[in-house]
Amino acid sequence: RLMGSEMCIRDSYGLLRYSSMTAPAATDYSDVYAYPNPVKPDYTGWISIVNLMDNSLVKIADASGNVVYSGRSNGGMFTWDGCNASGSRVKSGVYYVFASHSDGTSGNGDVVAKILIMN
Repeated sequence: RLMGSEMCIRDSYGLLRYSSMTAPAATDYSDVYAYPNPVKPDYTGWISIVNLMDNSLVKIADASGNVVYSGRSNGGMFTWDGCNASGSRVKSGVYYVFASHSDGTSGNGDVVAKILIMN
């Protein structure tokens, strides 16, 4: 499944996949999702959260509410490597994505997506 920030090109030499770390911004948080989801034990790439509002503050928290990672979206996309702020891979479990926007019109720390991490 291709997302808005991915493109595949096939030629006589093979298949090339291009993935961008940015995406167009959304006007609200009604269609935010994360991929891949679930994140399987052998996956080592980026986890992308898309359809965010521009420059959203994104916080990722464990089931106990502890924020394990945070940052700002690049346009409508936020990428996470599945590690905590110290660089260690997070434990298996459900992680909640909270997003907020500085204009105060929507998303005042709303849970906008859930990510299942399996290690």
